Amino acid sequence: MNKFELKNEITKRTIQTKFGVITINDIKFDSEEIQNILPDVVFEDNNLKFMFQKEKIEGREKQLVLKRFLPNSHETDLTQFIENSVSRNKTFYSFLAEGMLGLVFRDVYDFDLSVGIIDITETLNDTHSGSDVCMFDKEKNVLVIGEAKFYEKFNQGMNTIISDFTQKSILNKLDSFKRKVESNDHSWEIILKNLKIENFETIQLDKFMQQKMIFAGFVLHSNKLAMDEYINKGFYDDFNVSVNQLKENIISSIESNLYSSEYEIVLFHLPIKDKKTLIKKIIERAKKELNI
Repeated sequence: MNKFELKNEITKRTIQTKFGVITINDIKFDSEEIQNILPDVVFEDNNLKFMFQKEKIEGREKQLVLKRFLPNSHETDLTQFIENSVSRNKTFYSFLAEGMLGLVFRDVYDFDLSVGIIDITETLNDTHSGSDVCMFDKEKNVLVIGEAKFYEKFNQGMNTIISDFTQKSILNKLDSFKRKVESNDHSWEIILKNLKIENFETIQLDKFMQQKMIFAGFVLHSNKLAMDEYINKGFYDDFNVSVNQLKENIISSIESNLYSSEYEIVLFHLPIKDKKTLIKKIIERAKKELNI
């Protein structure tokens, strides 16, 4: 059963961008209530299978998945470990947001995955410059490239994603869901791996970028506002982003004319009560599941 749903969506047609706040169905739209139910949602077997692209989630496979949520070492003071980790790295535990981005787009738009979201070999402190999610809907023929952040401050997370889309090289974003990028004076090719059927597909980069694409951003963040603020129509007016900015950035990266390409930007967020508290709840839940 799908858990995530849109509470409110604001469409800004002139810049071809949608903003929206996510909630969880059947509970009150309250950051503390959302925080309390999230561990149940994340550790539901079907959601773990979806996030990690597993046909089944049992035995050693489930152990590896659960350990992905845990620190590498046995922390005697979990609260202090989380405090230190967040103070050193504002994006600490962002892999949780990366996994949830896939779940959100599955639940809201019924998108399926083309390439896996989370690499089990990474650790809690690993960061990368690539895209966090790649999803493809065969019926609608649309590709989703996603960026996800887990911040204490909503504006910081949203602005970082916007900067990633409009200022950083698109080649870095492609790097996380392609296995290889080959560049020379004549052509660029990328190789995509479909984890579900173990197939590889080779396509030229400029042709790949001419597909219908949604650039999806998702911010999981601590809540500092009254929840009703997120439903205010003018709440997202201060964020400077547009599809034209996105296209200009991509064109500068791959030197190809993509002005006629059909792109859309979708920026969603989910407010929880407190980042550090949620991380502690998730780690404690993963330990409990692992012991079981």
